[in-house]
Amino acid sequence: MRIRIDGTNTINKGAELMLYAILNELERFDRNILVEFNMELYDHYSQCRKINTDLNFHILNLWKKALMSVKAINLFSGLKFPEWYMSRYYINIFQPKIDVLFDASGFMFSDQWNIEYNTYKALYNYYQKLYKNNTFMVFLPQSFGPFQTDMGKNVADMLNKFADIIFARDSISYAHLLNAGCDEKKILLFPDFTSTVNGISLEKHRNLKEGVCIIPNKRMIDKGGIDKIKYIEFITTIISEIEEKGKHPFLLNHESIEDSELCSEININLKNKLPIVDNVNSLEVKGIISNSYLTITSRFHGAASALNTGVPCLATSWSHKYEELFRDFKQYDCILDINNINEAINKVTTFLNPIKNIEIRNNILENQKVVGIKNKEMWEIIWRKYSSKK
Repeated sequence: MRIRIDGTNTINKGAELMLYAILNELERFDRNILVEFNMELYDHYSQCRKINTDLNFHILNLWKKALMSVKAINLFSGLKFPEWYMSRYYINIFQPKIDVLFDASGFMFSDQWNIEYNTYKALYNYYQKLYKNNTFMVFLPQSFGPFQTDMGKNVADMLNKFADIIFARDSISYAHLLNAGCDEKKILLFPDFTSTVNGISLEKHRNLKEGVCIIPNKRMIDKGGIDKIKYIEFITTIISEIEEKGKHPFLLNHESIEDSELCSEININLKNKLPIVDNVNSLEVKGIISNSYLTITSRFHGAASALNTGVPCLATSWSHKYEELFRDFKQYDCILDINNINEAINKVTTFLNPIKNIEIRNNILENQKVVGIKNKEMWEIIWRKYSSKK
């Protein structure tokens, strides 16, 4: 059985966590499965090789990565090469059939991401070839929509045409898919599926235990439309409030170089410099978050890792996906409004209170059991539908 995984990478720790969630399930289902990991061209091959799995794990796109490294893609781009050749989506007409495609993009199919025509066309051709080969295509729980632009409608039509199952991660995404004309029979509502992945706690991070984990996100600026200076001022004010309450905050880079730079810029504006946790894999990230007293995050899977391990969490938001995630755990009013610092401070103060903190933990853990059951049910549905199609 040959499985291909799209939409994940090792740069974004949430994406890497979803990769591990898929691999964990595949190991449980059939250890003889061959897995093709469709490496993003911006990903680091050395990090991809460190993915820990007992499965027959193959990394695709190595030759394209090599061409990118010598700028060859730019050289060839004007030579009218086939669409798939220039695309990150791996097509090889000589390879055996792909039995199942798992897409775990997180949040890609939406007007918010302004998908360009060339990307759409490459995706369409890619899915069409897999569809003709009878590949079972599953879009694992992720955020979708809105699809109000012409390109957005094209993207929704494409998903509807080729997907066997589309898992919407929240009710708003579900509604966006329906409103775009997607087949209701193909769309299922299931939560984020990374609860099954256990974090790793290392001795070198012991000093962070019971600290307040602060996770910045460049998306607040480039997608959320928040002024960078205002965002940094907001975070530094929150950090000062945490320190006044006697707790020890630290900064955690959950993704890339840009988020790392953001952590450094925040630190520059602080009187007391904070520890910055950088260059750690997704399992270590989840372990660090799970040992924190409180997590304040601008990254979606920073919140997911906190909630899945019973850690009280507050978040800034640039998308509907944050509010919907909290709703899965029966957590309400957990979004920090950057334009209302006094309200945000009040929320942080409440979550820092020891009695309230324990109460929130117990409530999260109770609802996490429900999310775990839904994760298990999701995989049962996938394999049942796959078996019926074979």
